[in-house]
Amino acid sequence: MADITEERPSERALVATSIATALRTVERWRSRGDRGRLAELRRMGRDMIPGEAFWCIADLAHADQATETFLRQFLPLATLATHRGKARPGAAMRAAGIAPSRFERWLRQPRATAIVDARRLIRRCASLDLIQLGLALYFWTDDTRVQLAREFYRNPQTTSATRVVPTPLSEPNHG
Repeated sequence: MADITEERPSERALVATSIATALRTVERWRSRGDRGRLAELRRMGRDMIPGEAFWCIADLAHADQATETFLRQFLPLATLATHRGKARPGAAMRAAGIAPSRFERWLRQPRATAIVDARRLIRRCASLDLIQLGLALYFWTDDTRVQLAREFYRNPQTTSATRVVPTPLSEPNHG
């Protein structure tokens, strides 16, 4: 089986579609008040054999084996938060007041631990693009983590026109 952290452009689109389908299904169940299916997904762990709710989503999402494995870990997260807004994950975590030290510890974790620990982080986010978070966790590479850090630390409202440019230090007077 191929390493799922190796990203190919077409693979990214397929994974994004699978995640979006899974999130739409979770939202539909939430709006219908289907607490049983949501509870089943919330309790699902990596080592647990998934039940009917999971297989319904995997089928709707046309998930291959690698995506199924990821969704088994990601869907409990999806039941805790709704796909709200377009805030990229790093920016949403910054806006939620997550401490930089906590955020950096999360970025240094291996993928499986990062998925589990993302639960505590996303509960605090008022607006979050869960598809982007799902893609970041699926493709948990150094490049992905740098992008998350960029979103967290860079202020998107600072443009090149308003950015403060440091003045050069004056040359010492040798004379």
